[in-house]
Amino acid sequence: MKAAVERGAVGIIFINTDKNFKNPPKQLYQVRDTTTIPVIFATGKAFKLILDGTKCKAKMQVSLNRNAISTCFNIAGYIDNKAQTTVVVGGHYDHLGMGGEGSRYTGPPAIHNGADDNASGTTGMLELARYFLKSDKKNNNYIFIGFSAEEEGLIGSSSFVNSDAFKKANVNFMINLDMIGRLRKNVILFGTGTSPAWKKAIKKANGKQLKIKKIKSGFGGSDHQSFIDKGIPAVFVFTGLHSDYHTPTDKIEKINFEGETKIVKFVEQLIETMDNKGNITFTQPSFLQMLQGIRYFL
Repeated sequence: MKAAVERGAVGIIFINTDKNFKNPPKQLYQVRDTTTIPVIFATGKAFKLILDGTKCKAKMQVSLNRNAISTCFNIAGYIDNKAQTTVVVGGHYDHLGMGGEGSRYTGPPAIHNGADDNASGTTGMLELARYFLKSDKKNNNYIFIGFSAEEEGLIGSSSFVNSDAFKKANVNFMINLDMIGRLRKNVILFGTGTSPAWKKAIKKANGKQLKIKKIKSGFGGSDHQSFIDKGIPAVFVFTGLHSDYHTPTDKIEKINFEGETKIVKFVEQLIETMDNKGNITFTQPSFLQMLQGIRYFL
């Protein structure tokens, strides 16, 4: 969509020509305002007419229902080192409650514990806050933030990056911890292409402690995306999807605590390695790099 807008498109009509993939549902959730032009997805008769190249006129209509369910809050702590730039470390603390929209569970209502998604990330974020409160690395200020309403479409992080707090902070880079509790073979880092500074810093911070899979694209459907959309370098730290994802069986008994400890220590070292880099440069991942990130979740 961004590529189309940049090239002067005044509207976009998507069609699906791949029989192996389903069309999106008619009732959308987790929708974000990502473009300034109309975007629709054509199916049925409209799909056939477009595919056949038939010239015709069409009328389009859309209705939006905004239902205010509850008020949500981001929860943040700030370490003021009197620096010119600020590092944001975040992890969403909301989950799916008793299930419903977004759940993969088909049984009767049940508590979705969210031990990995995302108690693991909020725990890591709190430990990093404790660590950097005592750190002698003072070239950045730090905001440690638990985002709300991530599961509803990155609402908490989107709200933050559009707030006065974000503008005043002069954010240097962002680290997003989401689902870091199931380390198996690799820790996965999305967004390594958002700055040329990441490559050497990641290598230096890790040594040979963890096996790291680097994905240059920032795609990943989590709060780091809100920062990348604002031109902020961001890395999403992740240990991968699993069968308990968005189900009641995502429980504490399945957390790999030793693995999470290694990941948190790596992130500590990564942030400290970046301490003397100054205000790092943002680079927008290419279209092909974006596809690499998307393919991971297909």
